[in-house]
Parts: sequence; C-alpha cells; structure tokens
Amino acid sequence: PHWTSDGKSIVFTSGRENDYSIYIKSIARGEAKKLTTESSNDFAPSTSKNTNKIAYLSDAGGEINLYTMHTDGSNKRKLTAALDSVKFTINGYEDSGCWAMKTSWSPDGKQIVFNIPYKGNMELFIVNSDGSDLKQITNNGDTDMSPFWMH
Repeated sequence: PHWTSDGKSIVFTSGRENDYSIYIKSIARGEAKKLTTESSNDFAPSTSKNTNKIAYLSDAGGEINLYTMHTDGSNKRKLTAALDSVKFTINGYEDSGCWAMKTSWSPDGKQIVFNIPYKGNMELFIVNSDGSDLKQITNNGDTDMSPFWMH
C-alpha cells in the first residue's frame, strides 16, 4: 500500500472478483473504492507525493504496461505503448508473480521507475511522468525487482 499525498488514504491492489484491481481506502471513513474497473489485472500502484496521481501496471490489451491515473480513478493514461512484455496469467508470470513488480515515483514527481518481465527476465525501466523518454535501466540475465525511489 501507498499513502496518498494528503496522508488521508491508502492505495493498494486487491485480488477480488478473479482479477487484481487498484483500490483507495479512506482511513477516516474506512471505505474502499475500486479505481480500476476494466477487465484487466491492475497492480503495483504507487502514489506521487507532488501530484494527485497513481502509477500502476496493467495487462490491459494482453501485455503489461505502465499507466497513471488521478487518485479519484479518472484520467487513466497508458505511458508505455510498446514494451512487448509477457502476458499475464492468474498464477503469475513465468518464475515471478505480480508481487515482484513495483512502481515508484521520483521525489519531484517527474519520473517513474518500474520493473516488468521483459524478454525472459525481470528488468527495470524509467520513464518521464508524461510518458516520454522511456529507458531500460537493466538488461541482464538476473531478476531485477522492487525498485524504490528514495524520498
């Protein structure tokens, strides 16, 4: 789970209704609201501390890509259009499950680092928060996972 920038809610993934979806839960009210309703698996959310946005991974369209949305679930935007990652299966990805994938915002909210299964390995990528300048950070035979940007 990740705290929203105002510290009043948490954002998390839950595997309800035979898919993974992103939820936000108000700590004061205790209610959870489903933010992603597509027929896809959405997971690995992180929140920007500078904006009201969530970064997450989704297999909408059959392959894993990075998306952003506002904390109210509006303005969903696909940031990585052509990663050619592996397809999702409910039992996980090859040797790793979706628990091994993570997104993390830079402290200034201008970039997002994430990892996905790519060409047979778990690799790290970085992209600007507007979807420009996608770069692969790792390219090796090892499993590179759980990137985290220190704040």
